[in-house]
Amino acid sequence: MSAGNKVKSDSSVRRNAIEMPERSLWAAVFYRAIYDAAEPRKIPSDAELLAREDARRSRAQAKGKKTPKAYDGYQLRLVRERARAWLLMDQEDFPLICDYAGLDPDAARDAVYRMRDNGWPRVVMPGDNRTYEDD
Repeated sequence: MSAGNKVKSDSSVRRNAIEMPERSLWAAVFYRAIYDAAEPRKIPSDAELLAREDARRSRAQAKGKKTPKAYDGYQLRLVRERARAWLLMDQEDFPLICDYAGLDPDAARDAVYRMRDNGWPRVVMPGDNRTYEDD
């Protein structure tokens, strides 16, 4: 292989390898985390979830059917908490994803802190069919 055909292996080449489609993908990952962190739906308390599940089970048994899959408020809560933790505290993946998305990690983190401090905003994505507490 001649010197002119040698492939560089430094980080600047690797960083530049992330072109527009990939950058858009990583920006969507970042945006989805904000969407999940800003989850506006009222998440039921544990007591409400248990009461709903009991009522659902009773209706299904009265009709002689299997118990339908329950609305999983626990899962909703977990997704929101994990997204907030990642956005606010992650020190490994957050800077990397920001870099891949073409975002400055420090500026992105500052923006996330402002969102949290001002009450998480309504974030709308294509096909968003969520219902909101104050609607």
